[in-house]
Amino acid sequence: MATSFRFEPTATESTSSVLPLQRSGVSDIISTGPTQLVSETLTAGHPLESRLANWENTQLNIKLHMQRQVYGLHAPMRTMMEVKSVQQTPSVL
Repeated sequence: MATSFRFEPTATESTSSVLPLQRSGVSDIISTGPTQLVSETLTAGHPLESRLANWENTQLNIKLHMQRQVYGLHAPMRTMMEVKSVQQTPSVL
């Protein structure tokens, strides 16, 4: 049987592998090409950026959770009613 030294396998050839190629954890650089690290780092942002964007909501949720644990269900409900009523009133200043 003659061995073929082609870079691309023919359509009739089949390869057997223990692990599937898609789930091996290694990216196929030959078929996909190198990744653009510059574009990935520019779009990713810093890990703290998402935490800072949601800082006020996170702090309010922590405060409401602590009020519920200490005072019961009425305390966070009252706080949220007060927050919503203040948001609905027009600012005079």
